[in-house]
Amino acid sequence: MTDQQVQTDISNRPLPFAIVWGIPIAVLFSTNFTQAYLPPAVTLLTVAGALAWMGLSCVINAVRCGRLHCKFSGPIFLLGSGAILASGFGFLGSPGLFINEILWGTVILALSTYGLEWIWGPYGTGRKAR
Repeated sequence: MTDQQVQTDISNRPLPFAIVWGIPIAVLFSTNFTQAYLPPAVTLLTVAGALAWMGLSCVINAVRCGRLHCKFSGPIFLLGSGAILASGFGFLGSPGLFINEILWGTVILALSTYGLEWIWGPYGTGRKAR
């Protein structure tokens, strides 16, 4: 782990973290309250967009600093976003059949990648962040 990695890691600072990941998380939670008032397609695109936002943010962070968690969670979020769109538009059977399962599976898989950092450290060097 280098000082450059720690300095360029946007998940290491509270305000950038809140903006980059907090906003899409808030959007995901808000769909629980807005889905009764919005057309299903809007809710679908909102959920898929929030996951894509988090996925792209993780991929960018992984490229910037090499954060181990982001190397795995970025693609997981992007695949989850694509799977939600595929399910919502009926490519995986009946439209919207597995959206909740895909969303929860995506979130659980992405959160589980933090376990890699417990083993190998935040940047895969075997040392903990300062």
